[in-house]
Amino acid sequence: MKHHLRKRDKVVRYGGDEFLICFPQLTEDVGIRAVRDKIERSFDEPFIVEGMSISLSASIGVSANHGLYVELKQLINDADQAMYAAKQKYKRNL
Repeated sequence: MKHHLRKRDKVVRYGGDEFLICFPQLTEDVGIRAVRDKIERSFDEPFIVEGMSISLSASIGVSANHGLYVELKQLINDADQAMYAAKQKYKRNL
C-alpha cells in the first residue's frame, strides 16, 4: 500500500486485516478514488513470497471529511460500512 501513497499520508493497522489510510491534504473525491483504484489494482497480480505465488483480494471502504464530521469515530464508521458494502459486492460477483 505504501508504494501508492505520498510521504505525508498515513497508514495505520486498525485491527486484524484492516488498515486505515489518512490523506491529510487530499480533499478531492477524484484524487481519493484514484488512490483507491491504484491500491485495488495492486492486488490484481499474485504476490511472490518465498518463491510461492499468493493471490489476495482487498475490500476498500472510503469516507471523506468535507467538514461534515465532528468526530473521527464517525468518519471511521462510514469507511467501515463502505468496506463491508464492497465485500458484499465482491461476494456477489464471484
